[in-house]
Amino acid sequence: MNHRASQLNRFLQGRTDCPLSERGVEVGDGWQTIVDGLLTDLEAYCAAHLIPLPRIVQMKQKFGTLRVYWRRTLGDTPLFSAHDEVAIRALIAQADDLAQCTCETCGAQPAAQHWVNGYLEVCCSIHHVPASSAP
Repeated sequence: MNHRASQLNRFLQGRTDCPLSERGVEVGDGWQTIVDGLLTDLEAYCAAHLIPLPRIVQMKQKFGTLRVYWRRTLGDTPLFSAHDEVAIRALIAQADDLAQCTCETCGAQPAAQHWVNGYLEVCCSIHHVPASSAP
């Protein structure tokens, strides 16, 4: 098992019925380093604060942003203090901010959001193809 798969399994916490377990991380190659950094930062924060890893159920590109969906509760029981939840959200927001200026295809910066075939994507000048179907 490679490092990424092992890391994702820790965040899945045995779940096999969510988009992350079924489809993996749904981003282009250019954002893989950002995702790896986010997972590493989340693990480090949780280890340093002696809290469980957030259960990530989906990671994907949507509307030119990095979306990370995660569980904050187990049933009705909160898993994180308000302080820890804010810190986790901040790490995710930091990764999203970086993704929004990084080409999804190659990882180059600067990059900008463009409509490509009806989808909003983040592309560098090399990978930007002018859209004919912008809304």
